Amino acid sequence: MGDGYHAILRADGELGLYRHVDGQAAGRPLAPAVATPPLVPGGWVQLRIEVTADGVRVSRTDADASVSAPDTSVRGGYLHVGRSSTDGVAAFRNLRIR
Repeated sequence: MGDGYHAILRADGELGLYRHVDGQAAGRPLAPAVATPPLVPGGWVQLRIEVTADGVRVSRTDADASVSAPDTSVRGGYLHVGRSSTDGVAAFRNLRIR
C-alpha cells in the first residue's frame, strides 16, 4: 500500500486528515478534525484535496470547512482516491485532477 495521507468524512460530518505508514493499521492525525454538517442519505458533498510543496489540505467546499497540515513527508507521482461505505452506496462524480 505505501505511505501516504488519508482523509475521512464521517456520516456525522466530521472531517479528518491523517498520515499513514505502510504496515501500520492506524493513521496518525495531522490536525484536529473539524465539524461540518452531517451527511444526508442520497445527498452529495463537494471535497477538494490539495497537496502542495508546503503541505496537504482537504476541504468540504459545500460547507466552507477544511483541515490542513504542513506535512511534506509524502511526495511522489501517485494518487489513489478510494471510498468506503457500510452499505456500498458511496460514489464519486465529477472527479477532476489538475
